Amino acid sequence: MQRIITMVAVLLLIVVIGSILYVVVERVSFLEAFYFTLTTLTTVGYGDLVPRSGPGHWVAMGLMVFGIGSGLLLTTLVTSFLVEGRLRALMGGRRMKRAIERMRDHYVVCGFGKLGRSVARLRALLQGVS
Repeated sequence: MQRIITMVAVLLLIVVIGSILYVVVERVSFLEAFYFTLTTLTTVGYGDLVPRSGPGHWVAMGLMVFGIGSGLLLTTLVTSFLVEGRLRALMGGRRMKRAIERMRDHYVVCGFGKLGRSVARLRALLQGVS
C-alpha cells in the first residue's frame, strides 16, 4: 500500500513539475500548461496545443518517458495489490483487530487437549463462583 501511495505522489509531482516547466519554457498560462501536461501523460494528444520551442519539446519528451512510465508502474502496483488479495487481507485484518479490541474478560486457550480442557473447565467454575 505504501508503494501505491508513493507512486501517486510521484505522478502528482511529475504533473506539477511538468506544468511549471511548460509555463516557464513555453510562456503559457498555468491552465494551458496543466492541460498540455495531462494531454501528454494520458497519451490523448489532441494536437491543439503543441510545444513551440526546442526546450518545450524536451519537456514533452521527459513527460512522455517519466510520466507514462510512472503511470504504468502505478497501474501495475494497484493491479497487483488487488489481484493478490491484499485488499481483502487488509480489510479482514482491520475487522479482526476491531473485534479483538472490543473483547473484555476473555481468555485464549491454545490447544484443547487434556490440559486445555481442564483449564477451561476450571476457569468456567471459577467464574461461576465469583
